[in-house]
Amino acid sequence: MKNGKNRYRIKAGAKANLYLEITGKREDGFHNLYSLFIPIQWYDTLDFSLLKEGKTRFSSSDPCISENNTVSKAIEKLYPYRKNQTELQIHLIKNVPYMAGLGSASSDAASTLSFLNDFWECGLPREKLEEIGLEIGSDTPFFFYEKPCVIRGRGEIIEPIHNHGKFFFLIVKPKNIHISTQEAYQLISEKKAYTNQESLQKKMLASFINGNSIDFADSLFNGFESFLIEKYFFFKDLKKYFKQSGALNSVLSGSGSSFTGVYKDLEDLEKGLFFFKQKNIKNIFDFKISFL
Repeated sequence: MKNGKNRYRIKAGAKANLYLEITGKREDGFHNLYSLFIPIQWYDTLDFSLLKEGKTRFSSSDPCISENNTVSKAIEKLYPYRKNQTELQIHLIKNVPYMAGLGSASSDAASTLSFLNDFWECGLPREKLEEIGLEIGSDTPFFFYEKPCVIRGRGEIIEPIHNHGKFFFLIVKPKNIHISTQEAYQLISEKKAYTNQESLQKKMLASFINGNSIDFADSLFNGFESFLIEKYFFFKDLKKYFKQSGALNSVLSGSGSSFTGVYKDLEDLEKGLFFFKQKNIKNIFDFKISFL
């Protein structure tokens, strides 16, 4: 966190799903998941500055972000707990693509909750912040951990994972494709395409923990991917690009539309990024490299 006179700046990082199964629908209308979330080095920025008058308010660099946004929800939910009555102007500098399966809105909420809990002297434990965050979005609790985690339930069961060895990723987001989470889950629900591949889960998790990038890449899975590829044919081309770039494998993140490619080492990752840039398709894709 960078501090200035009457101003604070923090980063809100995104996530990628390297494994995702939708195991069934719950009585509350949500779905149960089994997923591996990893933090990635792609960040929004949140600026907090002191207000001399008026109530705490939100603004954004992106005019498309609605008034009913996750940061505003976080403000509203922590307001009753505050002991420090100082009001703030909160400005979001939006860098991470949304409707991309990268969880940036949930990360913005978690970062806001964490900052305001300290600044407003709310004194809430992390467990309470997770509970509040879950009310804002199912991915929000993960962002209080800042490390790889296995996620179960609708997002409330979180198991931090320590991986040995290095992993190298390239995240690619098609600029002209935006997929709502509701749309993706509706496809799964209509087809009742629920899975729970326990043997593949074990292989994926063991290879991730042991740092075996080849076996891990072979275990990548996303339950949305095959259905969304049928609807968005360009995804087939994108997976071909990843293969041509030297990626061991690639997988849809969350409900899309970004994909993550896994590479054997840093040299292969740099070659992969160069491949995409040489195709001169920066007007079609956003790119970001990430490491674990």
